[in-house]
Amino acid sequence: MQQQKKQQKKQQQQQKKQQQQKKKKKKKKKKKKKDLLMINYRRRITNNEIQTMNYKLSVWKRKLYLSQAPLPV
Repeated sequence: MQQQKKQQKKQQQQQKKQQQQKKKKKKKKKKKKKDLLMINYRRRITNNEIQTMNYKLSVWKRKLYLSQAPLPV
C-alpha cells in the first residue's frame, strides 16, 4: 500500500514537472515571436493605410511650408 502511494506521488510530481516545462517552452516561443516582430516585421500594407499615410504627409508638408513663409506685416 505504501509503495503504491509513493509511486502515485512520484508520478504526480513528474506530471507536474512536465506541465511546468511545457508552459516554460510556450512562454519562450512567445518571446521569440515578439522579438522577430520587433526586429523584422513585414506585412502587406492596405490601400486605406496608404491613403492615411499620404494624408498625414501632406498635412506635415503644409505645416512645414506655412512655418517657413514670411510673416505678413
